[in-house]
Formats: sequence, structure tokens, C-alpha cells
Amino acid sequence: MEELVLAIGGSTGADADKFEKLDVAVCAPGGGQLATFAATSTCSDDQAEPKKRKLSKKELARQEVAHAAAQSIALNDCVAHLLCRVDTVTEDDGHLLLRCSQLAGWTRRAYWDGRNFIPQAGANAEPYLTFLGSKVFGYVLPSVSAVGSEQT
Repeated sequence: MEELVLAIGGSTGADADKFEKLDVAVCAPGGGQLATFAATSTCSDDQAEPKKRKLSKKELARQEVAHAAAQSIALNDCVAHLLCRVDTVTEDDGHLLLRCSQLAGWTRRAYWDGRNFIPQAGANAEPYLTFLGSKVFGYVLPSVSAVGSEQT
């Protein structure tokens, strides 16, 4: 996976599709099957629009997540996916800096204890890769369970 991360970061997507070129396995955010994007509108000119009702903030957020997820892809080999909205794009010394808001997140059960993102002991979770910067990587290993031990 380290080589793939470096290859993705070290090549441009302007001339070729990186996913195809590097044979990257993709899925829908959250690990589901990718849906085919519909190019047609869901409402034709012949159909009358239903009366608009005021939606709750929760429903508006749910719709935003569903709409964004339907237009997104994720890496199949990743143990977690984040779905974000790009709020601003700033150029700095030839680099694009993105300021984003997280809309949703998913993780495999073996990597979530209900509070912390870490491989769980006894769940057969493989260590996951984390990027430390400057082409340096680390691996996060399953936690050691403290159940049954007493503190004095």
C-alpha cells in the first residue's frame, strides 16, 4: 500500500486516469457497490412538481450526504472512508489547499470501539497504514485489552 500511496501522490491525473493506470480497486463510500451514475433527471417536464415542504436540518443533512455519496468513489482497501464537502480552495506556492467539512464517515467494525478508531484485539483486524509525512509511513496495531486487569 505504501508504494500505491506514493505512486498516486507522485503522478498527475491531468493526462491519465490514476485509478485505471494504477489499477486501484474502488467502491462506494462505506464499502458498498458503486452505482451507475444516472445522466437523466428524476423529474420530466411532463410531471407536476409535488408541493414543497419544509425539511428538517437532519433531513437536509441526510439528503446532502446521499447526494454526495452517489457522486463519489472510495478506495476499497481503506479501512475507513470520510465524505467531505470542499468549502474553499486556496493556491499556495503551486499547491492547492482545501478547506473541507466532513459530511459522513464509515469504518470497518474491527477498527472502531464505539469511541476510538483503532484495530480491536481479537477482531482479526490487520494493522492499517498511516502517513507521517515526507514519504514516511507507520502502522497502527490492535490495542491490547485491559479487561480483567486491576489497577492498584
